[in-house]
Amino acid sequence: MAKYLVGIDEGTTGCKTCVFDLAGNILGTAYREYPCYYPNPGWVEQKAEDIIPMLYP
Repeated sequence: MAKYLVGIDEGTTGCKTCVFDLAGNILGTAYREYPCYYPNPGWVEQKAEDIIPMLYP
């Protein structure tokens, strides 16, 4: 069975995921944005309800 590494970068405005083989070659990438909410000046929030459906469609 082949083995892979997955990198996930969960940022402020979106999520980037990369799949690598064990030699470090990138096999695939994906990026999805999600909304930001600004409830108060200087604050930024994300809601799990916006992120979870992207991970488990």
